[in-house]
Amino acid sequence: MTANWIDLVDPTREEILQAVANPLDPDAVEMLLNPVGGERGARPMLEAHGGYVLAVLSRPSVAPGGNRVEYFELDLVASPSVVVTIRHSGRQGALAPVDGIAVRVAAGASSGEIVHAAVDDAADALLELL
Repeated sequence: MTANWIDLVDPTREEILQAVANPLDPDAVEMLLNPVGGERGARPMLEAHGGYVLAVLSRPSVAPGGNRVEYFELDLVASPSVVVTIRHSGRQGALAPVDGIAVRVAAGASSGEIVHAAVDDAADALLELL
């Protein structure tokens, strides 16, 4: 079953609640509104919450100049029919890329395949960095 994908950038509470079809745990909403940021980025996690899965991914990237690493946080909420990605602007407005997700969505991916693409992109970025 093809899933609907919604990509939010620097969303408000109302935008998150409107995009996600299921009622969200209040702690999950707060986490989605407030990115961890910092030098080491978010602490990755994947949790089941009844009718949806909540994930926080940390995607490393070599910063311009090549002398340090930046981490981009990509949060997602996935239900069987909808996947919502939430990206927060980093330093100088940079965002976690979602190219791998977009390719899978264009091919008619299910929710599970979209989540897999997001996790796969973050893992590949770490391996490339190493």
